[in-house]
Amino acid sequence: MRILVVGLVFLLTQSAVADDQVPFPALNTQAYCSALVSKMLDKAEQKIELNKCLVDEAALKLKVQKFWRFGIAASQLNVVQNYFKEERHQTYMTLAGSIEQGVGIACMDGRLDCRYPADFFLQMQTVPQLDSETYCAAAVNNETDKAVRFGKITECMNREQQLKTLLQPFWRVVHPRTVENCQSFVSNIKRHTYGALSLCAANDVGGPCVRGTIECNPRN
Repeated sequence: MRILVVGLVFLLTQSAVADDQVPFPALNTQAYCSALVSKMLDKAEQKIELNKCLVDEAALKLKVQKFWRFGIAASQLNVVQNYFKEERHQTYMTLAGSIEQGVGIACMDGRLDCRYPADFFLQMQTVPQLDSETYCAAAVNNETDKAVRFGKITECMNREQQLKTLLQPFWRVVHPRTVENCQSFVSNIKRHTYGALSLCAANDVGGPCVRGTIECNPRN
């Protein structure tokens, strides 16, 4: 199982975990919340909403911080460098969105124990059946040695089956609109892989963890 987990992390993220590269940012939520309520005319109501915003941001900060190490570094770096240049944009809601995909992958590969209640499941359908043989053959199209080519195709197909097996238990929590988009995304033979399908669905899987809708805890 450990080999499978490491393989999935490498195949899907191809990145170091976020806390090795991107420090958890301390955001100026005071500036964000102040900008959010700045146009309110009633000063008393403005103060109430400002305090509410600050409390919500503080609570969300703790949730995001808990899962920060599971994020994909490139995604976090993009948000920190490009979205927080102005203090009025510094909200942990944006930061939460940047780690949902990485958290979803961690749910799938077992680094996180993600417990969805029975009534959370949106649909009862299986993961789409992809043409892994055609995808794997195309992936090694430049290999001329028949024996080597056969070995690589077999290895690729075994990996695809492993990825499908890990994705299956979580496919029911993926929103139907996301399912439709993901099926369209992997229709291209170059993306016709359960790795791409998992990445596409990962935000829907990890989002409830980050938002605290369901219980998700590290396994070690």
